[in-house]
Amino acid sequence: MDRYISINNSKIFVKYIHVKESTDSPLLVFLHDALGCVASWRDFPSIICQRTGLNGLVYDRLGYGKSSPTKSNRSPGYLEKEALEVLPEVLKILSIDKVILVGHSDGGSMALINAGHCNNVQALVSIAAHIKVEDITIKGVAKAAPNLLKGSQLDKLNEYHHGKAAKLVNDWQEIWLSNDFRNWNISGTLSNIHCPALIIQGSEDEYATKYHAAEIVKGIGLNAELRMIKEAGHFPHKDAREEVVQLITDFISKLK
Repeated sequence: MDRYISINNSKIFVKYIHVKESTDSPLLVFLHDALGCVASWRDFPSIICQRTGLNGLVYDRLGYGKSSPTKSNRSPGYLEKEALEVLPEVLKILSIDKVILVGHSDGGSMALINAGHCNNVQALVSIAAHIKVEDITIKGVAKAAPNLLKGSQLDKLNEYHHGKAAKLVNDWQEIWLSNDFRNWNISGTLSNIHCPALIIQGSEDEYATKYHAAEIVKGIGLNAELRMIKEAGHFPHKDAREEVVQLITDFISKLK
């Protein structure tokens, strides 16, 4: 069930995952990473929906996937804007009230920000999220970006983003490597998260230290649980797919 919705004269592509008739259960909303989109999740959202028995929604943020391109550059508050302005508007247009957020990387940060400010979040799963900029993050972006702008890697990204890949990569590296973003930090939001939270990080994440996820859990408090995935990098849901699927399934089953 695919469709487009309009926000400020731009089109956002959304995909429903329907596993059962509409109920009063919360909807799983999947928030993709800094260079991701609906298609790059592959069948991960569908599997989570099938295993948990919950319907789901995935969407391409503006500038990504099948959604409209963007012309402006990113500001240091781009994650807060996505989490507190765009995401609520998407849910409002689609008449969605109760959600379980599942976010990866940038999407994980968005899930944390949104849950810290909105009362319709029943639970959240944050995979490889950032709450601040670390030296390892800067080094990781600086190393990866030039290769992503070349040859087959750029071609692959363009298959997902329909010709928008070069701007996405440039926007990504410019904001994360900028001095204006160096002090970005959402740690203060974490204590406002009162819903159950599953925090997942790969032990070999090339964009965050092994302490990063622990800081997130400490900031949220007793409602949060941490799961480190051994030998997994920044994409634990791909590096250790079945383990992560089972962790999320078990976490959501405890909510019912």
